[in-house]
Amino acid sequence: MHYLGICAIIRDETPHMEEWVAYYTHLGVEAFYLYDNESGVPLADTLAKYTRMLTPDRLRIHDAPGRTIQLITYNHCLAKYGNQCKWIAFVDADEFIAPKRCNDIPSMLEEFEPYAGLALNWKVFGTGGHARRPEGLQIENYTMAMNDDHERNSVVKVIMQPEKTDHFFHNPHTCIVKDESVPIVTENHNPISIWFSKLPSWHTGQINHYYFRSKHEFYKKLRAPRADILELREPPENMVIPEGDYRDLSAARFAPGVKLLMKKANGG
Repeated sequence: MHYLGICAIIRDETPHMEEWVAYYTHLGVEAFYLYDNESGVPLADTLAKYTRMLTPDRLRIHDAPGRTIQLITYNHCLAKYGNQCKWIAFVDADEFIAPKRCNDIPSMLEEFEPYAGLALNWKVFGTGGHARRPEGLQIENYTMAMNDDHERNSVVKVIMQPEKTDHFFHNPHTCIVKDESVPIVTENHNPISIWFSKLPSWHTGQINHYYFRSKHEFYKKLRAPRADILELREPPENMVIPEGDYRDLSAARFAPGVKLLMKKANGG
């Protein structure tokens, strides 16, 4: 059994997926369960080079066409692979789990094994002043985080134990537990059953959400359909896209290891 797996639904994230897989591999993810939502460049082609490092049981890619299927893919992952992992993280391609007190995610999770899952708060990052996507790693290029009181920072995503949880129902941010006496908790060990934390904190870990990336990428993102609801997003007129308020290197500190894995995947 794997200690930690990760699940994501992916659409047109070609420039970012190599870094994303290398980052999570470096931080202790053993199995990837990925769902390709009609990417222009098939996800299997984008990640073909990672088959040198990840055996077939560690890198599973499913075709997942259609709209509003995020919860469907998450529940498929639980049903098909839930018995293969002690923990599974459910995040997006622009979300990077950053442990704050440990150097890998499994070490961070050990403290929370008695619970059904760990809900970590987003830490939203701005453009860092980039008008277009720069060369290099996201975790090095986007280090300007929004202040703690930014409204999106209250949102959580869950890393859960399949044997103690049931399914995703209302939204992709949290799931139903099998036994209410064994809850999903925040990093402060407070039970949580909704998609946001009333008292967000980022001491044990956070989910770095590169929500904006560069201005060009953000406007492109807003014009694309969402995976969880049938909705086309359009940027409001005169929208101010933030650069970020302060420097946060919580994920950037892992860049050397990520680069080594990317080099290895490319035959270096």
